[in-house]
Parts: sequence; structure tokens; C-alpha cells
Amino acid sequence: MADADGRRELMRFNLVMGATVGVVILFFILASVWGSGAVQQSSEEDDNWWEVPLHERHKMDLDFTGLRSQLPVNGTYNWTGPSEFFIEVDLPPSEQDAGYPGPALMHVALWLPDVEPEVKVPVIATIHPYYDFGTEVADGDSNPNTIPDGGVGAWVLDQFVPHGYALAQVSTFGSGQSTHCQDVKGLGEQVGIQAAVEWLGQQEWSNGNVGLMGKSYAGTTNWEAAQNPSEHLKTIVPISGSIGVQQMFYRNGSSE
Repeated sequence: MADADGRRELMRFNLVMGATVGVVILFFILASVWGSGAVQQSSEEDDNWWEVPLHERHKMDLDFTGLRSQLPVNGTYNWTGPSEFFIEVDLPPSEQDAGYPGPALMHVALWLPDVEPEVKVPVIATIHPYYDFGTEVADGDSNPNTIPDGGVGAWVLDQFVPHGYALAQVSTFGSGQSTHCQDVKGLGEQVGIQAAVEWLGQQEWSNGNVGLMGKSYAGTTNWEAAQNPSEHLKTIVPISGSIGVQQMFYRNGSSE
């Protein structure tokens, strides 16, 4: 009886040990398969970096040596520019200044990636009154819009144009080479900005998608474009741009 019980215990022990060894082997097999898949997935994430969730991107091998943020992958396109254009704006009667000697024109400087002729490209634009600011009073105080500005233009030209985006720098009315009279954040300025966005979205090289970006006044122009947006305006990135002049210019009902 005792021998029979001993044999049964030994048999159960052998079964347990065999099952344990089998489970361990199975885990080794699964680990090797899953590990290979994980390596492959990581490699795919490196190739398609834009699919990596934002909260995971700090784990990527990114370049932090520059003064401004950089895309993880360098673009491959060279670019051509600047080209200069004047956009004639049809202003409402209330904004047509009496006695002005010519039409209302918005001046645009444009850089295009050297893509194949049939390829249409999106546009990143920055719009403000500070191009070619100064002249007789403060000569050389700022560059014309044909030189990429340090706020947005130079960064877009360096990081995005090689990936197939166009860069546009636009002077508001009464600044740079744009004509008409300056209308600080008024209806005339809004109509001019909206006309520039519409023009950028309608050109033969454009795919119809226009984004605006800028800081301070160049951020405010983003909001002006969005107040009565063109169908081509797809996004705005206003940085510290005001959404109105009441709070900025008036305190307790009086102008400052």
C-alpha cells in the first residue's frame, strides 16, 4: 500500500515538473517571437516618427543642439526663392481711403520646394507689419519680407520647406511694399490678410492648404484671418497674439 502511494506521488511530481518545463519553454518561444516583433515595431516607429504618441517622443533619439526645435528627419528638397508678388485686394467702400493714388496691394515673398511639376504643396505663411520697418527714421531697423525673418520664416525655411512646404512672408497694408493705409487690426487689414490666404490657396503650385503662424502681431494676424476664413485656411498657430484691441489700447474707457 505504501509502495503504491509512493509511486503515485512520484508520478504526480514528474507530471508537475514536466508541465513546468513545458511552460518555461513556451515562454522562451513567445519571448523570442514578441521580442522580435517589438524590435520591428520600434524600427517602424523610427521610420514613421509622426506616429509616435506625443508622450512617448521624449524616448526618441532627437537632436536638441539647435536654438529651436527640429524635425526628427531632415527633408530632401532644395528650394527656390524668394519670388515676389502683389495681390490686388477688393476692399469694401468703408475701407477705400479717399485720394489714395493706386489700388490696395498686399506684397508677398514666396519660397517653393523644388518638387516635381505635377506635385502640389501646402503653404505656411507669416503675416505682420514689421518687414522693412524704419526707412528714414531708423534705417535698417528690420529686413524686408524677401529675407526669412528670425521669428518664423527662417525656421520654416530650414525645417519645413525641405519636406515639401512653401513659405510665404506677407506685409500688411501700409508696411513693407504693401500699399494702402495701415489699419491696425481693423477691417481693412483683416480683408487684406484674408485675400492673401485666398491667393496662396488658389495658385497652380498650391494644394489649397494654408496655415498661418506667428508671435505677437504676427500671431494676431492669425486671428484676423480666422474671423472670416477662406476655405483654404486649415490651421492657425498664434503665439501671444491678441484677439482684440480694446484691452490693449484702452484702460477704464480712455486711450493710452
